Amino acid sequence: MSRIRVLYLATEFPPARGYGLGRYAYEHSRALARAGVGVHVVCNNYHAGFDEYEMDGVRVHNAPHTVPFSCYEWVGDVLQRNVTLLARAAQCVRHDGPFDLIQCNDWLAASTAKALKETYGLPLVVTMHDTQ
Repeated sequence: MSRIRVLYLATEFPPARGYGLGRYAYEHSRALARAGVGVHVVCNNYHAGFDEYEMDGVRVHNAPHTVPFSCYEWVGDVLQRNVTLLARAAQCVRHDGPFDLIQCNDWLAASTAKALKETYGLPLVVTMHDTQ
C-alpha cells in the first residue's frame, strides 16, 4: 500500500511569526507526518528566510511575499498571497507530486485551493478557523 500524500496550504507556518492559524497548521501537519502521511506544506512564510526546508517530517515550500496593493490593503494582500501561493503550489505539484488530496486552512488560501482542485482534480479538505 502506498503512502498518502497531502498538499497542505497554509498562509502561516513556523518558524515565521504568526498567529493561531500557523500554530494549527504546524501541529496538524506534524501529526499527519507522524501518522505516516507524506506532507508538503506550501505557505506564505516570508519571515522564515528559507525557500524550502524540512521540519519534523514535514516538507515546507515557501511562497514569496509581496507588498500589498495600496488600496484595500488587506484585500489586496490576500489576493497577492493567493497568487504567489498558487504559483508555488503548482511548482510543488510538478516537482514533488503526485498528491492524493489538498488540505486548506481558512478562507485566506481558498482561491488557491479551488484553483488547484479544479486544475489537478484532487479532493479538497477545508478547515475554517474564523468567523469571517
